[in-house]
Order: sequence, then C-alpha cells, then structure tokens
Amino acid sequence: MCRKISNVLKRARHWLCTQWLVLGLLGFPYPFLAQQYVTDVHHFSIRDGLSHPHIYQSFQDSRGVMWFVSANGLMVYDGAAFHLAMSWTIPTLPWGIRIRAEDNKGRLWLHYNTGGRNEFSLVDIQTRRVFPASEAMP
Repeated sequence: MCRKISNVLKRARHWLCTQWLVLGLLGFPYPFLAQQYVTDVHHFSIRDGLSHPHIYQSFQDSRGVMWFVSANGLMVYDGAAFHLAMSWTIPTLPWGIRIRAEDNKGRLWLHYNTGGRNEFSLVDIQTRRVFPASEAMP
C-alpha cells in the first residue's frame, strides 16, 4: 500500500513539474515579473493648434519639448501651445524631411532631399531659429 502511494506521489510531482515547465516556457509567470507602464496619450488636432492634421514624425528634445514634422511645416509643442518653427509649401517635401538628431549644442538636425540633393538645416531649440547647416560649419 505504501508503495502504491509512493508511486502516485512521484507521478503527481512529475506532472506538476512538467506543468510548471510548460507554463514557464509559454510565458505564464512572466507577467508577474513585468513592470507596469502607465502612458498618458493626448490626441491633438487643428482645433488644438496643429497647422495640419497629417504628422509624419515626432521628436522629443532634451528639454522634453515635442517637435512634429507635418504636411506644411515643422511644429513645436511646448506643453501649452503649438508654434510653427518652419513652413514649406512643396507637397512632397514632408515625406523627405526628417529630424535626425539633437547635438550637444541644443540644435536639431533636419535632413531633407530636394531634387536629388541631400540638405541639412539646424533648428536652435532655445530660440527656434532655423538656419542652413553650412552656417554652423567652421
């Protein structure tokens, strides 16, 4: 009788270990270890001050200010209002304009392609002044 109970316990232990292994491989215990992230999502429109409803890129600078490449210009959102930093009228230009990076001097590097030529402009994030990258080169 003791031998039968011992065999039943061994099988039950084996079954439980197998179940935990399978559940572990399927990701069951991992949600308990994962961090919970809370995101705060805002939806903006033209009524909120956007110059155009189509946004092609967003970028957050080192100060936390959000920059948006829209269909008709480069918009900046300081947490209270939208401001137009740079505008354009060529309809195909926004797909080619990208904010590539922020440098250590607090300038955003804009890259765009005009007629097969790659061009760069800089945006000073403090003054929001846009100027050709050639002005910044020594």
